[in-house]
Amino acid sequence: MFDLTFPGLITVYLIVGAIAGMSTGFLGGGGGVVTVPILIYLFTLLGYPESASVHTAVGTSLFVIIFNAASSSLVHLKKNIIHHRILIVMVLSGILGAVAGGTMSAMTASPLFKKLLGVFLIITAIRFIQASRSGTKGRREVLEDTGPIECPVNERRYPLQAVVLCGIIGIISGFVASFFGIGGGAITIPLGIILVGFSMIEAICYSTCLMTVCTVVGVAVQIIAGLSASQHVPYSIGYVNYIAGIVMAVSGAYTARWAAGKVHTINQTVLLRIITVVIVIAAVGLFLK
Repeated sequence: MFDLTFPGLITVYLIVGAIAGMSTGFLGGGGGVVTVPILIYLFTLLGYPESASVHTAVGTSLFVIIFNAASSSLVHLKKNIIHHRILIVMVLSGILGAVAGGTMSAMTASPLFKKLLGVFLIITAIRFIQASRSGTKGRREVLEDTGPIECPVNERRYPLQAVVLCGIIGIISGFVASFFGIGGGAITIPLGIILVGFSMIEAICYSTCLMTVCTVVGVAVQIIAGLSASQHVPYSIGYVNYIAGIVMAVSGAYTARWAAGKVHTINQTVLLRIITVVIVIAAVGLFLK
């Protein structure tokens, strides 16, 4: 069992942040799959009120993802595989979803929230399994008018169907990320692969860039909502614990950048399977708790 004195907590935060950073780099903004369940457990173990613990875990996770996603995005953008107009559509729609998701999250009772999160993680695992089976099959069905795959990405022509689908994915991803504090990779990646036809790497790149913006919005909503709450976790501003957030962001930003570089060389099927295992473990932990 970890020593839960202040130095012990800092050590735990560093380790969790590093793992979350790797998850962000590999998942495309999904480090919260790791941070939210662990922070809920830690804050509860420390004797903080359940409601404050759950909502602060969400807000703090979003805070950490900002830095992890930004660090990963810099690496992905240099690979020049992101279409800027498609990304803008996803970001603008994602902001709307993030505002709605963050507002509803702050209003949801903590016991219900944990059950919803557990169910969502199980559904996400199923979607990843489906994505791993489909791979890039049918990619040209939706993106058939984009032009040769070897041409510069921003010169490709995306059909209206693909643009609309990307906007819908942006709204859903922003909502889920801000509501659960887990990052939209769990939504953007499988839906991008299955509905739009992105490759695994493309889906990760779009998701990471999208989450960099959506999590900023989500954090702002969580801070505002938490300021009027009657119960708080110590060292927090609203529903964001700045001690945990800063420490986790330091270790996470480094590992996120490293993972973002490695993801371009890793077998995509293996990566999806690893991601699925992590998500299932987190979901089971929530139900057992």
